[in-house]
Amino acid sequence: MPKKAAKNGFFFYMLEWQQRAEASGRKKLSLAQAQEQAGPSWAAMNAVQRAPYLEKAKQSKANGGDGVKLTSQGIPVSQIDAERREKEEHAAAIINRLTTMIQTASTNNTLETLDFYIISFAYFCVNSDGDYLPAEMAAVRFNLKDGVHAKLHMLINPGSLPLGMAYDAQQHANDDHQLPTPPNALGESDFDVINDKLLQFLGYNNGQIPLLFTERDDVAKVENMLQGIFGISVTKEELGVGSLADMFYHLKRATEKHGLDTESFGSVHRAQLLITKDIYDYTVGIACDYHETNCNVKNCALSRCVRWCYVVADNCCMDLCIELQPGKHVPANADTTSQYATPAYSSNTTTSHAYDHD
Repeated sequence: MPKKAAKNGFFFYMLEWQQRAEASGRKKLSLAQAQEQAGPSWAAMNAVQRAPYLEKAKQSKANGGDGVKLTSQGIPVSQIDAERREKEEHAAAIINRLTTMIQTASTNNTLETLDFYIISFAYFCVNSDGDYLPAEMAAVRFNLKDGVHAKLHMLINPGSLPLGMAYDAQQHANDDHQLPTPPNALGESDFDVINDKLLQFLGYNNGQIPLLFTERDDVAKVENMLQGIFGISVTKEELGVGSLADMFYHLKRATEKHGLDTESFGSVHRAQLLITKDIYDYTVGIACDYHETNCNVKNCALSRCVRWCYVVADNCCMDLCIELQPGKHVPANADTTSQYATPAYSSNTTTSHAYDHD
């Protein structure tokens, strides 16, 4: 069995750094983040400055290490487990809130008018704290009856890039959103303005913010950028960002109870497959002006939100006998003569019948 890592002076300095950061009102740092941030100042300290922390390490060793198990990086295993449990509990709370919302609407026969908020971001780079610097934000309000019926879109200028990140930001921009990078970034630079517009769009009232849904792999990124925008306006506990596939799956399970005798979505993986397939990825007319003009509609945050809604509508409206409206439920040039898209349970479906490729 490998020897258990000992707690050294830097470990206790790192803990103090983490506590000071939290006391100053900043968001809670993980020990890994505290380790990275505290490293330079620890290296610059002299023996006298390090002495209190070395003494703590000495006392800890004399007390048998207090029984604290550490990783090879000196991070308590219990801390990592606690952070993991916190994430799992937060995700479970979002699912519980989502299913309750859908079940209530289904019971009250208001499923077709139940609003969902879909959100997407583009970003420039990630700083040393693990925070994403946003470049573009889009959110849409959607329900099965009206389709996409409200949109919010903003280009964001986050200010100066962190030192040494200009190349990474430019490479990511070239490969993705193709927006000009700071100091030439476009859009709003006042995060208070962005905060106010987003909260107004979401109908934020008395600590209640609706659930927000985005692509599964982007949940943590979106949550991080929203925390940066909201600041103290919305607490971490109030903010709920969930997987779009989860929303799609539970909504589909609810709608098909009204229409089909069999369940076509055996698991959330079916919903994720349809989202990943992204059959409307090159649809024109649904992106922001910048991305329409520069022929990069696929990587526009607004386009992503709208076409995700199209996929959901394409597969759920049929169950409630809702007619697909071009521009609301499907692209504006869609052929809806067959009224409904190919059912999601068709394993050989490659494109929706509601989309006109001619």
